[in-house]
Amino acid sequence: MTELIGLLLLVAGLGGSILAAGLVAACLRIGSPIEFVLATYVLAWSWIVAVTLALSPPHLVTRGWLLAGIGVGLVLSLVLWVACGQPRPPRVGSAIAGAREALRRPALLVLAIAVAVGGLYSAALSLFVPANEGDALSYQLARAAFWKQEAALGYVAGAVEPRLDVNPPNAEIGQLATILLSGGDRFVTLPQLGAYVVLVLCAVALARRIGLTREEALFGGLAFATLPIIALQASAALNDLVVASFLAVIAVFALRAGRRALLLVALSLGLAVGTKFTAVLALPTLMLVMAVGRPPRHWLGLGLAGIGGLALGSVWYAVNLAQTGKLDGGLADSADQRIEPSLSAVIPNAMQLGLDLFDMSGAVEPHSAMFVVAAVVLATLALVSVPRSIRDAMAFFAAALVTGGVLLTAQIERLGQDTLDRAWATFGKPDQQRFEGSLGLNLSADPIASWFGPLGLLLLVAGPAVITVLWLRRRTSGVSLALAAAPWTFLLTLAATIAWDPFRGRFLVFGVALAAASWGILFRLPVVAPATAAIGTTALALSLANYQGKPSGLGDVWPREQIRFVSLQTIWGASRPDAQARLRPEEGEEDVYRYLEDNIRADASVAVAARGNDFLSPYFGPRFSRDVWLASRTKDVHESAEWLVLAPGADARRCRAAWRRELAHGSGWRIERRIGPDTCAG
Repeated sequence: MTELIGLLLLVAGLGGSILAAGLVAACLRIGSPIEFVLATYVLAWSWIVAVTLALSPPHLVTRGWLLAGIGVGLVLSLVLWVACGQPRPPRVGSAIAGAREALRRPALLVLAIAVAVGGLYSAALSLFVPANEGDALSYQLARAAFWKQEAALGYVAGAVEPRLDVNPPNAEIGQLATILLSGGDRFVTLPQLGAYVVLVLCAVALARRIGLTREEALFGGLAFATLPIIALQASAALNDLVVASFLAVIAVFALRAGRRALLLVALSLGLAVGTKFTAVLALPTLMLVMAVGRPPRHWLGLGLAGIGGLALGSVWYAVNLAQTGKLDGGLADSADQRIEPSLSAVIPNAMQLGLDLFDMSGAVEPHSAMFVVAAVVLATLALVSVPRSIRDAMAFFAAALVTGGVLLTAQIERLGQDTLDRAWATFGKPDQQRFEGSLGLNLSADPIASWFGPLGLLLLVAGPAVITVLWLRRRTSGVSLALAAAPWTFLLTLAATIAWDPFRGRFLVFGVALAAASWGILFRLPVVAPATAAIGTTALALSLANYQGKPSGLGDVWPREQIRFVSLQTIWGASRPDAQARLRPEEGEEDVYRYLEDNIRADASVAVAARGNDFLSPYFGPRFSRDVWLASRTKDVHESAEWLVLAPGADARRCRAAWRRELAHGSGWRIERRIGPDTCAG
């Protein structure tokens, strides 16, 4: 009954926000149905963030006050809607009819079916499997849980993980809203799932903006939706799709004339920079697209909208400045993210990021043979097409060769690594290790480690090459070329500003979404459609089936020598402790979580002596109903704490006679229970 009430309140709260945003978007009189949806998305997010920030100083971030804030927004929106003449939203009938017509193309229909099935599977993972991503459990969901406990946003007392405090909060504000409204963590992935849909719509809207047909626009959006990291992030309680969606919306409305579009640009930019620091690094790429896509007389308006957006999104940067003296809270220094500003550092950094695009997420042997199966299907279609059309037969045959050639990715990547090693020896510092961390072809299907799969690599290379030739021949626009080049300009920005690690692919999602808007131009080449359908569908299926933290159980043949630490058992039906400890199965945390679930009340008060990057959100429980306090050797255990969890190597300042050990795990985890007052602490 409690969960049903929570679901009804969630629907009421989010529905009210969307309705209010839709009324305001109707007043903006945006003619395109897709752009109307995007405007509604930005306006709804803006109000949720604004209400939460406004409620924080008096510590009123609660379910009741949040619903009241949403209600106020709905009333104000109704008043505005009536005042502006009760405009109706754009009709969607023509858009649906156009999409239905486009899906008569077999390749588009195959892609659409694959994306629909993959999207439904991702939605099921979102709703019925506990969040278990490392970043989510260690700081993203954890900070939302601490904010709920304090009924306010702010720094977490005693935090040893800086990301709990200094990272911009907007995505976690969205997660907090789902927690408050529903009373639990079942729906914390909704911000990412919604952003997944919005990114696809942005790719389609941008494609239409640059003059592509419905079929071409739909091709780019569907191809983008099959890329491994995009699909995997859709069901993850992270923030990478969220920030990318705001950045992509900026591009959509920046290429649209009118003051109303500038308002949406400012709001979207404010949301983006208030979600993740990497949004600031995306600005040069956005500025390039705007400079090419809009005449100079519009640059001043866009610049003013940008300044307004930066001001709107700077709230947490001001908090960091007040708390630490630095806009980023010192995160770049503490996490060793800075790169030496020299060509000898930037060039190898850029080359390594480029080589990371060679990605085979989930395609470990023998599963990689599925690409051969797809190639055989295309070759069969080539033979069948011979009597009807030699041209179609040749296109299918070429597509079969491209699809089968995906298996050469590892060899090509290895050759690239050898080339980079030689370049480092020549231009770098031969006496130093080139990079710390893992190198080589990624096989893990993981929302942090994955990149864009073989299809992403092919389209990201072929797109700029083909579109450059067409642009030189004046057969396409400069903005098409700027969109196609967006991932590469963003990659160069990353290479020049932050240190390499193998998990940077998620930062490039925004740039790839912009590039996807130009991929429809490649759709005009006969070989591209069948090859994209075959490779995209296969890569999507393998990445979801072999999702590292949430395996389907359909492909229980992971080579242990390649993926050592991953549980091979299906996530479906797994207990909550099992699911949340999947990425750390040998560190003893599952037994700790299970003890809490079996022996500690749902409303208990728990102190935790944690290390940096320890998972914290599981201690709050599935309904985030426990109070959790951080303790350390220099910080007293909170006076209300009934239980104390100590991570390996960690300790807490307390009167030891007041605590009795209840669990001592072989990995070093300990759980103690209070049996008396802490009168001798310190």
